[in-house]
Amino acid sequence: MGVFSFVVLAEVSDAEALAHSSSPLEQFAGYGEKALDPGRWARLAALLGFDQAATSRMANTEPLTVGGDDGPWVFEVPGDLLERVTQLDSAQTATTAQSWVTADRIMAIGGPAYACDVITRLSEAARRARIENKRVLVRVSL
Repeated sequence: MGVFSFVVLAEVSDAEALAHSSSPLEQFAGYGEKALDPGRWARLAALLGFDQAATSRMANTEPLTVGGDDGPWVFEVPGDLLERVTQLDSAQTATTAQSWVTADRIMAIGGPAYACDVITRLSEAARRARIENKRVLVRVSL
């Protein structure tokens, strides 16, 4: 069973609508992602120098809402992680992506180029969310 995520720009108050949407990308600005969830972004945070307490908090974050017994689950990507990701230059992004591939079996499937794309798209979403005064939410489905 795979995990699929929608990364969208929205208000926290939109979490319920996002969870129940049959077409999230028609309702919200964003993109689809193969496997972005709290565990993945906690691993990324550790690679970016966050301490154990912060990465544990990220990995164990509670969803904003749940669409049903089997999901989907809607989470907010932590702002401190988004801030750190937006500060990476292209060389740092590539180095971080390579480390993420080594640390995460799902990222390893896609390889360094995929991991680099995930980081770049997340950074772009964070920048856009800041401009639009919105949050970066992730809807995770099995």
